[in-house]
Amino acid sequence: LSFFKAPNSVIKEIVAIQRDFLWRGVKDGSKIPWVKWETVCKSKVEGGLGIKDVRLFNWALLGKWVWRCMLSPGMLWAKVLHDRYGRIESFSNCSNVDRRASWWWKDIVGVLQQGNFWLDEKTERCIGDGTMTRFWEDKWIGGVRLLDVFPRLYSFALDPLSVVADNGTWEGSTWVWHVNWRREPFVHEGRSVNTLLDMLQGLQVISSRQDYWRWIYDKDDVFLVKSVYLWLQRSVGGELRYSSDFQLVIKSLWKCKALIKCLVFCWQVLLNAFPSARKVQTINQQENMTCYIAYFTCVVLIFRRNLHLDVHVILY
Repeated sequence: LSFFKAPNSVIKEIVAIQRDFLWRGVKDGSKIPWVKWETVCKSKVEGGLGIKDVRLFNWALLGKWVWRCMLSPGMLWAKVLHDRYGRIESFSNCSNVDRRASWWWKDIVGVLQQGNFWLDEKTERCIGDGTMTRFWEDKWIGGVRLLDVFPRLYSFALDPLSVVADNGTWEGSTWVWHVNWRREPFVHEGRSVNTLLDMLQGLQVISSRQDYWRWIYDKDDVFLVKSVYLWLQRSVGGELRYSSDFQLVIKSLWKCKALIKCLVFCWQVLLNAFPSARKVQTINQQENMTCYIAYFTCVVLIFRRNLHLDVHVILY
């Protein structure tokens, strides 16, 4: 999962094993999925069981290869990728993949495409000395590329591939921006030039450090598979919306020192996804309800003890 994109058939087989183990266990029995698998894979705080979504976890692991290449462009393997496929930072230019490319590279690009270039959207270039960041083509100001905001200005820039450090000079200890043009801007282009200079105003080049990448979603700016996976769950899989009361109960539920089997049943009750007699009858299946009545007692005791709430569950 950490090197190649898992085929859909493999993911389906893994998910089938997970589902069978969750609902049936190690013994033969009912395999009725009482809760949608998408909900099961959500974190416990969001109303799920925190079981890994294999597909999204695979995406997060593959994304880390791109991140490593961005952080260490001087590594031999990163140089090989750069010479073979171009700048790996330009994710949005990866839509047309060379059909002769390696399967591994196709997997990487395929993951970025399936997530609508999610890695491109959540990474940002931070300026140090400005020698490793392209002025027009990289996202280093406001989360956008200047060539997209000012396509007209980009068309007559002196060097479209110039880096940030090429578009300014040091005057004493102050950095002053001087964008270089192939010709003098026309009158109607002057407004765009002024807007560009206003955007640059206040941005300083720091000569004591190199440019670096940051992962926007993490408070420490670090690309962690865990944080990437959680972000993918919310953006690709969507968020589950519950009332504030439900969120309070679900947070307290998993803190209870009860058997995990009882806690899972309480979770099903909260989602109205437990095997009541009526639900069992609707699917024409006979069940022994004795164990469910015992679980019902656990539900009431747990909630009364930990939340001081009167919870009434009717099994019918």
